[in-house]
Amino acid sequence: MHSVAAKQAARDGVLDTIPYPVQLELTVTDPETVAQLRARRDGRERDEYALGALRLGVLALAHTVAATNEAISTHITLDEKDAALSRLRREPMDALGEHGKENRKFQEEVRGTLERMQARQEEAAESARPGGDFETVVFEVVQSETQRLKDIATAVGNSTGLIKNCKKGDAIVELGPESAASGAKIVVEAKEDASYDLAEALTEMAIARQNRAADSGLFVFSKKVAPTGLEPLARYGDDVVVVWDADDPTTDSWLRIGLSMAGALCIRKALERSKMDVDFTAIDGRCWRSAGR
Repeated sequence: MHSVAAKQAARDGVLDTIPYPVQLELTVTDPETVAQLRARRDGRERDEYALGALRLGVLALAHTVAATNEAISTHITLDEKDAALSRLRREPMDALGEHGKENRKFQEEVRGTLERMQARQEEAAESARPGGDFETVVFEVVQSETQRLKDIATAVGNSTGLIKNCKKGDAIVELGPESAASGAKIVVEAKEDASYDLAEALTEMAIARQNRAADSGLFVFSKKVAPTGLEPLARYGDDVVVVWDADDPTTDSWLRIGLSMAGALCIRKALERSKMDVDFTAIDGRCWRSAGR
C-alpha cells in the first residue's frame, strides 16, 4: 500500500519541515488489521487512518519500553528499599543480623548454664565437706562403703586409744559377721596436711594400729596436699595408702578399693593365725602322746 498521505504531504511541503522524514511502502497481511483498513475508503482516508494507527502503535511501544526500563531501573537501584536489588542486598543482611542475634543469645544461654553448673558444683563441694573437715568427709565415704559390706565404722578421732593420751586413728572399721575375719579392725587416718610425706604417714599408721588395736591401716592423703609422684593406691606391709580428692567423685573408687584391700589384709592375718593355731594343736597332741608312752 503506497502512502498517498505521504505523497500529499510532500506536495504540500510538509516533509520539508520534518528533520528526518521516513517514507514507507508496506504490505499488510494481519487479518484484523487488513479488515480495519478495508473498512476505510481507499485513498486519503485509509492512508490517514493507517498513519494514525501506526503513530499510536509506535507511541504505545515507546511508552511500554520506557515503562519497562523504568521498572528495571527501579528494581536494580539500591536507593529504593522495596527494589528487588535493594531487597536482595537487605534480606541476607537481615538474615545475618538475625543469625547474629540468635548466636549471641545462644552464647549467653551457654554462659549462663556454665555459671549455674559451676555454682552447683561449688555448692555440692561445700555441702559434701561439712565445716571443711577432710577427716569428716573421709569418714562419710568409709561409713557408706562399710554399710554396704555389712561392716561397722566408728569415728574415734576425738577419743584416746590404748596408748596414753594418744588420739591417733580417726576411725575404726570392724569387719562384720559375714566376713572371713569377723571382728578384725582397720584403723583409718585421714590427712589434708602438706607437711606429711609418705614416711611420716607410714610411721603414724604404725602408731595408729597399735593405739586402736587394729590389724591393718588405711591412710588417706588429700590430693590437694599429697606428696608429688605418689600413686593413687598402694600397699605398704599391713597398711594401704590412698590419694583421694574430696571434690572429685570419680576418685571415690580409690578410697573404696583401698578399704577393701585393708579388709583383705585383715582376712590374711586371720587365716595365718588360724593356721598357726592348727599347727600348735598338732604339736601339743604329739607331745601328749609322747608323754603317755
